[in-house]
Amino acid sequence: MPPLTDEQRLRIEANKAAALAKRAASTPPSRSPPAAAAAAAVAVPAERCRRLNFAPPRSRVDGGTHVLLWVQSAQRASHNEALELACARANVHGVPVVAVFGGTAGFPGGGSGARHLRFMYEGLCELEDALARTRGVRLLGFAGEVPDVVIAASRRAVEVVTDAGYTRTLRRWREKVAGGVQCATTEVECDVVAPLYAAGGGAGRGEPAAATLRPKIWPRLEALASREVTTTTLALAASGAEEALELVGGAAAMAAFPRLPFSDGADACLEALHAASGGGVDFSVPPCPGYHAGGEAEAHRKLEVFLSRRLDDYASKRNDPGLGLQSHLSPHIHYGQISVVYVTRRALEVKRRDPRHARSVDVFLDELVIRRELAINFVLNNPKYDSYDGLPRWARITLADHAGDARRWSYTREEFERGLTHDALWNAAQRELLTSGKQHNYVRMYWAKKILEWSEDPTEAWRVAIELNNKYSLDGRDPSSYTGVGWCFGLHDKPFPETQIVGTLRRMSENGMRGKFNAGLSSYLARWSEKGPRGGIRGNSTAAEVKGGGGGGGGSSTPAGKETRQRRLEEMFFKPPPKKSKTGEGG
Repeated sequence: MPPLTDEQRLRIEANKAAALAKRAASTPPSRSPPAAAAAAAVAVPAERCRRLNFAPPRSRVDGGTHVLLWVQSAQRASHNEALELACARANVHGVPVVAVFGGTAGFPGGGSGARHLRFMYEGLCELEDALARTRGVRLLGFAGEVPDVVIAASRRAVEVVTDAGYTRTLRRWREKVAGGVQCATTEVECDVVAPLYAAGGGAGRGEPAAATLRPKIWPRLEALASREVTTTTLALAASGAEEALELVGGAAAMAAFPRLPFSDGADACLEALHAASGGGVDFSVPPCPGYHAGGEAEAHRKLEVFLSRRLDDYASKRNDPGLGLQSHLSPHIHYGQISVVYVTRRALEVKRRDPRHARSVDVFLDELVIRRELAINFVLNNPKYDSYDGLPRWARITLADHAGDARRWSYTREEFERGLTHDALWNAAQRELLTSGKQHNYVRMYWAKKILEWSEDPTEAWRVAIELNNKYSLDGRDPSSYTGVGWCFGLHDKPFPETQIVGTLRRMSENGMRGKFNAGLSSYLARWSEKGPRGGIRGNSTAAEVKGGGGGGGGSSTPAGKETRQRRLEEMFFKPPPKKSKTGEGG
């Protein structure tokens, strides 16, 4: 019999998950009080839960002392289905909940520098306090290989509950934990609106484009977002961190894993992780607290600012880089510091309350839900999601056909990283990334498109774009990041009229952007150019100093007469209503 394909394996996993979902969410262990079991059954929708192994719960008679909540992708104290299921199961068994986080300085694929880690630990330090103060749950942090930390902390656990992860590393961690623990282990899909492992979900079925996914989610959006997860009050709580440590076996059981001092703050956690990993934290990418601070409270503050102040013009002007209409939620969503289900529900409430904002809310939710969950579908179903070979075949063919085309401009990875191109707009975009840890969404598309145009080889261009994004962007190493860069290389897109270098891939040019919002680009350049008030990295030599040859700020690599019309992003991403103003942009 030939080996199973990745698609077949994922379909089998999805079918198994659907069969086990009700058992995982609602079947009480023997000797469980009926009333408590009923409470556990309704705490979290069954379609969000799947068993990762077939082990039974460990009874208290056999030494079970706690329900272990493995905190990984949902780092928040509110609107957290994994937390609620753990509390409900703990009440069933009559034990407390102990939460554990495993910290590593060597996350595969990059994104484990001081910038990313400090942002995450700011949220985890806040989470430790919130869980203890409001939920009676103690969060313990340890440095080490993540699955090993969780397996060690589970030796006396009645059950293990964790959140879901979709990238390769996160899935492999969960597979290793499920095989290593000796009790029931349940995964809860906390960070998608439409669960992928539910019956009829997206596991095992790749979506070719947003147009095919949108009809499967959009009609159900209200129903999917309206079901508020039940907050479960713990019947029994650990009195403090030291008691929680004793519940998992004491200091001896966790001796191989140095503690992460959440109560001492994010910098102390960084220092502890750096020491425990033998100097593994990359401090060459500094934190950017003056721009984006981590944590659940900050995420909710940003959400309320966005919903109350930025919706008036969001639908028509969000792509203007001079207006600052972004929500800036993507780093918080990446680390699970805010629930996308909650964000969706809040946005829909605004839409119902004020119909004037209906179009803006729809555009925002198309990005938050449809585009993001298309990205998650992609990384779950395409084993090559983080490589050039994961791009569509037609895109790779057209790029190969034009790989030998003459480049007016070409740069090395180091020149891209330092912002040493001839193009002031591209350099400003790179400086924004280096300094603030984010880029304006529309400008980031231009940034990746030009890396492709100005690289000698398209495979090298892909590598440079992914590596720079993962290294510097706070939302790097995320499904949306892989597909965002991938879109610039043809992913989830279609062929367009053929041009030099990029073949039939869609192009972007500064001239096209200027035609849409010239004043906004001027404002953006003033803010992020080398002489701007926020410029943080020196560089941006003249074109002659970098590569020699003529200047020109347009950044077009297409010979005269070959340029094709630039499609508006609204045409790409979201069909406009009749008689919509031409100023409306999507993205």
